[in-house]
Amino acid sequence: MGRFSLWRHQARLIQSASAYGAAALITVTLHEFAHGVTARMFGLHPTVYGLHEEDIANAGVRAAVIAGAGPVASLVLGVIFLMVHKRLRGQSFGRYLTLWLGLLGMAVFMGYLVTPPFYKNGDVYKVLASLGMASPVFLWLFLLMGGIGIVQLARTGLPCLLNLTNSDVALRPQMMASGMLAWVVGSALVLLAMTPQLPLMLVAIGTFVPLMNLFAARRDKTEPYGEPGAEPKISVWGIGLLIALAVLEQTVLRTGVGL
Repeated sequence: MGRFSLWRHQARLIQSASAYGAAALITVTLHEFAHGVTARMFGLHPTVYGLHEEDIANAGVRAAVIAGAGPVASLVLGVIFLMVHKRLRGQSFGRYLTLWLGLLGMAVFMGYLVTPPFYKNGDVYKVLASLGMASPVFLWLFLLMGGIGIVQLARTGLPCLLNLTNSDVALRPQMMASGMLAWVVGSALVLLAMTPQLPLMLVAIGTFVPLMNLFAARRDKTEPYGEPGAEPKISVWGIGLLIALAVLEQTVLRTGVGL
């Protein structure tokens, strides 16, 4: 796969990368507001920022519920968005956006399952600690479940990404453009949107994407894929959405939203 072969798929790369970047920003924002809304339901007055939420609950069942609300909301919204994606057709930006919203929402949930042994500020660790369950057995059990979930997420997402490809041309450069490179470029756009912060966790939640490319390379070469003539066009409104989300991060969410 040469440079010029990949250049033919620049529209696919831009479409998928901008959708990935927008989906990542939307996913993390909805995640933090899930924490905030739950805290508000407990009578607290939280402040929601782009990357975190602040309230005064730090122990007990209340703290566990507030911490767990983010990952659970991400999972539920991810499943809903993926269901919506599967009902769409064509090469619209909306189809790419709902795909990444679905996969990233579920990836956030799986990612937090992986973190307890290493990251004591993570939501799942806070849940376990608040309930007095932060023993090594539970920490490593959750890591195992999260790791299995990430692999399974890649298997779940692969057919969806394959459905967006053009069956008239070679699969590998299309998968590289809409998968691996979309993750790299989309993550770079997210970091740029949140500068000077460097939320590397938003890069890490996309680690299932290289697995999708790996599974695609190992699939049966005789297996059909994609749709004839399926070629996306660069979406102006999709790029506009990404810019609007970046502005939101740099203004409203930078100073925080009180609930």
